[in-house]
Amino acid sequence: MSTRKKRRREAAARQDTGTSLTRPRLPEGFRQGLAALAVLSAVAFAVYGRALHCSFIFDDFLSVLKNRSITRLWPLVGASGDSGPLVAPWGSSTAGRPLVNLSLAINYHFGQVDPFGYHVFNLVMHVLSATLLCAIVRRTSRLPYFGGRFDRMAGLLALLVAIVWLVHPLQTEAVEYITQRTELMMGFFYLSTLYASLRYFGATSSRGRMVWPTVAGVACLLGMACKEVMVSAPLVVLLFERTFVTGSFQRALRQSWPLYMLLALGWSALLILNHGGPRSASAGFDLEIPAYVWWFTQAKVLAMYLQLVVWPWPLVIHYDVPYLGTLATAWPWLVFVGLSGIGTLVLLARRTAAGFVCGCVFLILSPTIVVPIITEVAAERRMYLPLAAILALVIIGGYALLQKTLRAFAPASYDPALDRGPVTVTIAATVVWAIVLSVASAHRLEAYGDPVTLWEDTVRHSPNDAIAYINLGGALNAAGRYGEAVECMAQLLRLDPDSAEAHYGLAVALVNLNRSQDAIEHLEKALHGPDAIETHYALGIALINVGRSPEAVEHLALVAKGKPNSGDVQNNLARALQGAGRAQEAIEHFLLALNLGTDSALLRNNLASALTSTGRLSEAITEFEQAVRLRPDYLEARTKLTMLYAETGRSSDAIAMAERALALARSAGLTAQVQQIERWLTEYRQRN
Repeated sequence: MSTRKKRRREAAARQDTGTSLTRPRLPEGFRQGLAALAVLSAVAFAVYGRALHCSFIFDDFLSVLKNRSITRLWPLVGASGDSGPLVAPWGSSTAGRPLVNLSLAINYHFGQVDPFGYHVFNLVMHVLSATLLCAIVRRTSRLPYFGGRFDRMAGLLALLVAIVWLVHPLQTEAVEYITQRTELMMGFFYLSTLYASLRYFGATSSRGRMVWPTVAGVACLLGMACKEVMVSAPLVVLLFERTFVTGSFQRALRQSWPLYMLLALGWSALLILNHGGPRSASAGFDLEIPAYVWWFTQAKVLAMYLQLVVWPWPLVIHYDVPYLGTLATAWPWLVFVGLSGIGTLVLLARRTAAGFVCGCVFLILSPTIVVPIITEVAAERRMYLPLAAILALVIIGGYALLQKTLRAFAPASYDPALDRGPVTVTIAATVVWAIVLSVASAHRLEAYGDPVTLWEDTVRHSPNDAIAYINLGGALNAAGRYGEAVECMAQLLRLDPDSAEAHYGLAVALVNLNRSQDAIEHLEKALHGPDAIETHYALGIALINVGRSPEAVEHLALVAKGKPNSGDVQNNLARALQGAGRAQEAIEHFLLALNLGTDSALLRNNLASALTSTGRLSEAITEFEQAVRLRPDYLEARTKLTMLYAETGRSSDAIAMAERALALARSAGLTAQVQQIERWLTEYRQRN
């Protein structure tokens, strides 16, 4: 029988039986996940779309712009002394977090230093995490633990939780601040670990019982390679199973021991990644802050976090929270945390969902609450995951409370299947809440437009925050707003007269305002600060500008020892040596700067001048000619080249170069230079 006849017979048979061959439908959970992803993507773009082109800020300069390890994708760990994308610079925000550093390298590979791609990556991670959160809440609310109470509304309630979490203003720092993808990526793998574990708890097939714990273990391992906060993930999974599935820790460990063995491997990876303390200079118990002072202060910070969940204002990029060093100043916050802890233990003992949420908040925040981190007492991004648990409790708990209240006053004929009142109220209230939060987030994102607006906003809300003034001054200097930078640093010096950072920032602004003499005094006071090399460098340049080249040599030689491969440093050291009358040494450093890739018309001009002073005229002519090629309107180089042509007997070249220099001087309106060149031309032509 031919293939065509066979197909016709099968079609006729389907018509006779009233059936047809159709593609199998996708699982309900998968279809709901795709729908949630589409909705959440649209909401995220509506809120964050206009902020995708915002510039780099704060630690982004070290993590991206000055991070040589992300400038190539291979080899992953580096070679020939250069670090690869899995080995971030020691002490940076991505040190010990190789997966995050690799993601930055991928961004750099495709977009170099265009912020757009980096922001898109952050936003995609945020949307994917929100989708995972939606799936977790939906599956959790359908567990037998809740007795079918939320089955009918599980998908809608989960989506509402995810939307509010997605647009909450507390999330803006983690999403918009590129370096804080450490939090985003860790959060994604944290939620992936919990989701895979939840699938494992409900798996009935041998395949599911094998695949899902493996997925959870891999996700946990990857999360440990993103941020140390992931350390609590295995404990949260155990607490989840005990609360919602088994009823006891012993039964959970007995039933799911393969899962927990795989999750525990993540702790080993975390220990390996943090061997040697990549952030030991900023975090740990061996720093100048006593542990009890940190704990006292964190009690207040915890209360601040909860307040920002309810009323997210003001939000700032850096929180200036004073340390609480005595019981007299800390007792109100300690009482609050103590009562909260006791309440959490009681709720956990009763196996309540609220107890699980409170336990999650404490567990996720515990690394930053327990371990002193001197660079940041508080940060909005630390609430990235705890906020998810709190919002789930508020929205689903609010819906449950409405249900309970309505049923308490309902007549005997009340039908729970037609329980539309709580649904309507919950949807309406949550949508209004989400809209208000979206507007607040959009307003907050305006501050991220550029570093100046961001730090101006911080200073406005924290007028005594030294870090804010330092960064605002640096942003103003980078933007060329030197007069405002002087005012900013002067204000900081009024708050802290000994601030090395303030003296340095003020000096940089003064140098750019051609006030190098005033800058020198401030640079000398900044030499004791943390950026001594940069201060010596700036001081050396300022000394050159005021004609104190012999003193400049000392400072720039010190910098050159620390940065022997910097062409700019070698160039400026050569300038100082030239000004100090050490032309031969200057030539060596000019040539070294050229070999290191630093080239400019100014460098060629200075090298040519040094060669001239040592009698190497033919080489000097070559360098002057190169300076003119690099910068055709370089009047000084053309004038000096004219003199050398004349001195070496190249009369026609000298006249041609002088005529070109004369035209440039006339077009620039330089009357004195015009008269000087005309006089020289007249005399030279008469002699020749």
